[in-house]
Amino acid sequence: MTKTPKYWMDEVSGELAATVVRFVKEEPLSVHDIAYMRAYLRQWIFADVWPHSEELDGLRDGIDSLTNRANIERWLQRAIDWGVDPL
Repeated sequence: MTKTPKYWMDEVSGELAATVVRFVKEEPLSVHDIAYMRAYLRQWIFADVWPHSEELDGLRDGIDSLTNRANIERWLQRAIDWGVDPL
């Protein structure tokens, strides 16, 4: 069975959605928000649907470095440059 990415807008607690809205609005992010974003992006990029490539390997390898807004922004730009946008 293929593991597809779950999108933030479908998460039912509302906490991830609030975090993504804060991120997009460039509002301050708490340590909890950063952890939510990292977990979301981890499950997203490790989904089985993406074609294997060096870029994918780099995105997967970089997930643990998402410890602040700047690193998340750089990681998201790399994902977008690769052709996918989790937000």
